[in-house]
Amino acid sequence: MTNTSIATFLFTFVVAPHGSSFAQNTPPQFEIATVKPMELRGHNIVLFDFPGGRVLISNYSFQMLLEEALEVRRFQVMGAPTWKDSDPFMIQAKPPESSKLSSFRPSNPEAPLVEEQRQMLLALLRDRFQLKFHRDSKEGLVCLLTKGDKEPKFEPPKHPGGRMFFAGLGGGGDGTVSGENATMDFITLQISRSMRAPVLDRTGLTGPFDFKLEHIYDPGEYDQVTTAQRTVHDLGLKLERSRGPIETIVIDHVERPSPN
Repeated sequence: MTNTSIATFLFTFVVAPHGSSFAQNTPPQFEIATVKPMELRGHNIVLFDFPGGRVLISNYSFQMLLEEALEVRRFQVMGAPTWKDSDPFMIQAKPPESSKLSSFRPSNPEAPLVEEQRQMLLALLRDRFQLKFHRDSKEGLVCLLTKGDKEPKFEPPKHPGGRMFFAGLGGGGDGTVSGENATMDFITLQISRSMRAPVLDRTGLTGPFDFKLEHIYDPGEYDQVTTAQRTVHDLGLKLERSRGPIETIVIDHVERPSPN
């Protein structure tokens, strides 16, 4: 693959948002939003998406909120404060009735946010966290996810419209990696986090899918990158390594929000 092609792929990965009918020229904002620090980190980490565009985000760190709002990965964020992972927050927010989201109905409560909701979340971070940032670019590892030599080990969803998840890549289990109702965008996102590099879907597959892979890793000898590579292989896919430009988000200023 040429350097020009890689650069084109990376531009798609880090700059272009997911296709959405909710895009607007003027960045939208939530009409009502509360941001509250959480004292107990033991609560479940959830992001619920409700009809009309209302969202409930619980136990999310600033790092997680930023990744959600900008559709970036941890390795793309530079200059974040030391409390980026330690301070959990709860956000409840509702778009204005005039928003196009008023007619939006998510496929299930844990469906990913659409582009207008992400723009509203970013506006909230700018307002309540006093977030200021700029974009930069650096050369780095790029992985292309393609079909392997065998038929991919994906199954049709047993429970269509149910919760989408991809479990096991983070370790802590019995060596099993599994997923339900997982789209290829969601799968590449999880693999990208483990590889600490952009992973671009070039399989041509359409989902969502269910899958279950056993004995992918030894719980006593877990390695994140190796687990991701074995998962890709056992799914009947492969990763092609190259190098290319990666957009970086550089934090210029951010503050802890005051509760409301």
